Amino acid sequence: MFDAFPLDSNEQFDSDSDGVGDNADAFPLDPGEDADADEDGKGNNSDLDDDNDGTDDEYDAFPLDSSEDTDTDGDGIGNNTDVDDDNDDTEDSSDAFPLDPDENADIDDDGIGDNADLDNDNDGTPDESDSFPLDPEEDKDTDNDGIGNNADTDDDNDGTEDELDAFPLDASEDGDIDSDGVGDNTDLDNDNDGTPDASDAFPLDPFENADSDEDGAGDNADLDDDNDGTPDLEDDLPLDPTEIADTDGDGMGNNADTDDDNDGTPDASDAFPLDPDEDTDSDGDGTGDNGDLDDDNDGMPDLTDAFPYDPAEDTDTDGDGAGNNEDLDDDNDSVPDASDEFPLDPTESS
Repeated sequence: MFDAFPLDSNEQFDSDSDGVGDNADAFPLDPGEDADADEDGKGNNSDLDDDNDGTDDEYDAFPLDSSEDTDTDGDGIGNNTDVDDDNDDTEDSSDAFPLDPDENADIDDDGIGDNADLDNDNDGTPDESDSFPLDPEEDKDTDNDGIGNNADTDDDNDGTEDELDAFPLDASEDGDIDSDGVGDNTDLDNDNDGTPDASDAFPLDPFENADSDEDGAGDNADLDDDNDGTPDLEDDLPLDPTEIADTDGDGMGNNADTDDDNDGTPDASDAFPLDPDEDTDSDGDGTGDNGDLDDDNDGMPDLTDAFPYDPAEDTDTDGDGAGNNEDLDDDNDSVPDASDEFPLDPTESS
């Protein structure tokens, strides 16, 4: 008997001569068809969707498997079965982009994968400038201590907490006494009083810069700057502990000045060293000669006293320079007063 498949016990005839035995051939009399995968009565060759899964064979990675139609990573395992469809080593259940081998996470849920997203935490700071690219609450870590500035209480790690630090992001500064924007460590005049700190006895006090007597009280507050026991208001030289008065106002204190009243008469010879209008007291009555109306205190006013500085004389009748008390011939008539009946009349003698 004729056998078209002498070595196949399951087949004997091939009615349509298509190489497929009649027993295995779904269409034994149709040489153009031999299989009907979805048993829809259409041979696979003419059926556009052999497994009847709704995906045409030309787009179906598994045209004969109705449970699969896609193999994203081309590993031979359909996506429905494959636990890692894009073969990026992140299982689909944990992969924000299970079909994209270049992405698997989207921290900020903005629809852009972290690898492509330039601001992964969507905090407004690009990742390249963000110290914490995955933390939307932080973007800077000034002191590089691993704690973001928003959470860090000492951003510059200078030992001064931010709330007390005038320069919280500058480790070299924490104070600004005069609020001029220049830190105290850099500022040459911390109290902004015009006196450099190097010369300022009170560099942090804008109301003081000197302490002349070094008693700890600044000159502005100190009532006795030179600590000489005389209040500044009464002291002509308030910064000189060796001087109190400057009578003539020449800038030299009386202790050092040899002519305190600047009247041209040295103090050592001046009866009134502090009175520029007087330097002599001929009669020693305490009134200077310039103000005294009777310099020799002889009872005769100076204006009528021929010898205003000689208490023993006040008249010189003959004008010979010798006072009458001393002159033996007051009228100079050559008759001694003792013998002259008219000693004051040069025209008469007896």
